[in-house]
Amino acid sequence: MVIYLKILGLVGSYRKLGNTEVLIREALMSAAEMGAEVEMLRLTDLNIKPCKGCMACVFKKADCKIEDDANFLFSKLFEADGIILGSPIYIFGPAGIIKMIQDRFLQNLGEKAPDFSRGDESPESLFESMVYK
Repeated sequence: MVIYLKILGLVGSYRKLGNTEVLIREALMSAAEMGAEVEMLRLTDLNIKPCKGCMACVFKKADCKIEDDANFLFSKLFEADGIILGSPIYIFGPAGIIKMIQDRFLQNLGEKAPDFSRGDESPESLFESMVYK
């Protein structure tokens, strides 16, 4: 039985065809040679706006009101069986687009979001609620 995987390559560099993109392309080519379906997105080509910190997605379980390409990106992430993320390192951390996407990902917790109103959520239970449910 052959299992086909969808692998999504994410380029977090502002330099098109720079080192990060070259490495992502090489990894995707290897995955394709092994039979995977591959796709690459340049994160900097997407219109991703920063999180406003309203926390409605956490406390009210409301949809994010920001209109940009984040939902498109998240749908691609959820469709993928595997993700290859590449980013250059600037000042001891990844490019800013990566942090913006991390912040915006909070909206995807939905029903899995911990109930912060009780005040008894530990970092471990927050992690488990995101990953294991």
